[in-house]
Amino acid sequence: HLPAWGPCTYGAGGGCASVSPNERGSRGWLHVLTVRATDGDAGANADLLYRLLNAGGPNEVFEIDPRSGVIRTRGPVDREAVEAYELLVEAADQGQEPGPRSATATVRIAVEDDNDNAPQFSEKRYVARVPEDVAPNSAVLRVTATDRDKGSNALVHYSIVSGNSRGHFYIDAQTGALDVVSPLDYEDTAQRPPGLCHRPRLGAQWPGLLHLPRRR
Repeated sequence: HLPAWGPCTYGAGGGCASVSPNERGSRGWLHVLTVRATDGDAGANADLLYRLLNAGGPNEVFEIDPRSGVIRTRGPVDREAVEAYELLVEAADQGQEPGPRSATATVRIAVEDDNDNAPQFSEKRYVARVPEDVAPNSAVLRVTATDRDKGSNALVHYSIVSGNSRGHFYIDAQTGALDVVSPLDYEDTAQRPPGLCHRPRLGAQWPGLLHLPRRR
């Protein structure tokens, strides 16, 4: 008999269901899943060994225990580098006549995103010049940041973390638009220090500088 993969456990037609290890949890040895095939023969003809047929290239971060069928990581996975892997697993018996018989199954591994990237601003430095008598609710500039993570981990929220103790400025948390919301005074507001682009776990400051020409 040929080795057989269990129905549904690994998907119809020998295609294994997707599993999703978290990229943060895969820094070392991480159990991903266990594959298992059966053989209707006896003795060596039913003694199955497993191996990965495409273990090179990106797939080299995975290995399989030849006896147990446990697939695990042997190094870190990074969703930003490779979002998904496809492993071809062989189950082969140890029969001698007419020789070993084998069957294959495909394991598709999608890497779950971890919040492991800080937002990056589109500019290294933002500079704006506004007159001292600028009207309240006037736009100053807009900052833009992007994040390499995925889904909710890629959502960027903006806020001012310093230099705004008198509340002269407001930044839209969603768009990054910075506005003047109250009258300015040169002696009090000659230069404005950075604000913050943040999310629950990681943040990045923008080196912004606001020049306020003195009113004559």
